[in-house]
Amino acid sequence: MTKNDNSINHINEINTVTKGICDFFQHIGIFHSEAIGFPSYSKVRGRNVIEIPDDTPTYIKAWPVDNERTRDIAEAVHECEKLGRTLLIQDKLQEVKVLSRHFMIYGTTLPIRVAYQISLPKKKVGDGAKGIITESIYVKQMNLNRIFLGTLYHLATGRNYCMNFSESSIAEAETNGPTILEAYQKDHDFLSKPKVKRELVRLGVLAYFLSLYDMENGTNSILDPLKRFDVIDFDKGFWQNIPDPREQLVNPFEYQIGHEGSKESYELPYDKLMRHFKQGELESLVTQEMKRVYHNLRSNLNLFQRLVELMGTVEYYNLAAKEIYSEKDLVHYFFHRYEEFRPKNE
Repeated sequence: MTKNDNSINHINEINTVTKGICDFFQHIGIFHSEAIGFPSYSKVRGRNVIEIPDDTPTYIKAWPVDNERTRDIAEAVHECEKLGRTLLIQDKLQEVKVLSRHFMIYGTTLPIRVAYQISLPKKKVGDGAKGIITESIYVKQMNLNRIFLGTLYHLATGRNYCMNFSESSIAEAETNGPTILEAYQKDHDFLSKPKVKRELVRLGVLAYFLSLYDMENGTNSILDPLKRFDVIDFDKGFWQNIPDPREQLVNPFEYQIGHEGSKESYELPYDKLMRHFKQGELESLVTQEMKRVYHNLRSNLNLFQRLVELMGTVEYYNLAAKEIYSEKDLVHYFFHRYEEFRPKNE
């Protein structure tokens, strides 16, 4: 590293894994080597793939993955079946069938959504039980933000992270639910609900802790079955300074004006967002959510320390932490945040 080096010169580092990263995550059961058969993005996509037409309308968000030859399709579907059996099947007697493969056009690296039908043999299905379910896996090209920030996010929230990766690819089980933007636009009282306000504050606290950019995009988080905000996009970590939620709360909401087919979207003015919080309520919620993050991390402190130290072996993160937050390096950034979140009486 030279004296005038900067993070942008190291941006490509987040697109590759090292042996140390693979070994660490293999120990905790997330890394699976392609050398022993874990399907990669390229194999799920298949050989001789037909490109998406340049004139595809912008409103189309997904496009079927297709290959030139029947043999190419059969090989890709076989790899998808292997992936489904690895990540979705609990019982060896379950049967898995690939229903479709689609490129997600809105993703800059064209993630592939693989939809599955999973069934049990008739003798294993009890009275009244569902014999068939459908699930999906998103297969993405390598991005270390998805691995490091996704794992830190789930340590900070205490939730399980349904992600696995290989030397070149990442596979994530789909989390079902509407985006928080969709939920807001369908419910005029959405922001008046105490749980929604708490979840919004939690989102802001987590974005601040992780230096996770683009949480202003209401499609990057979903409302899960338990009515919690759940982040599904970790691509832009240490991208720019993330404001302290006590000073500026994340605002992922937009309202629409117009008739069906000609609606325009406008960002919800920040003062209107703040009207939903009583005096002192925002500060109180931020303090509570910081405390929650601190306790979740403390309960896995050894793993948190080792993970942050491993992340610090990627020079991009060290330089970004220095440029954006004036920190010595990535490790100092995270442990300053950890101490900042520590409750005053502990």
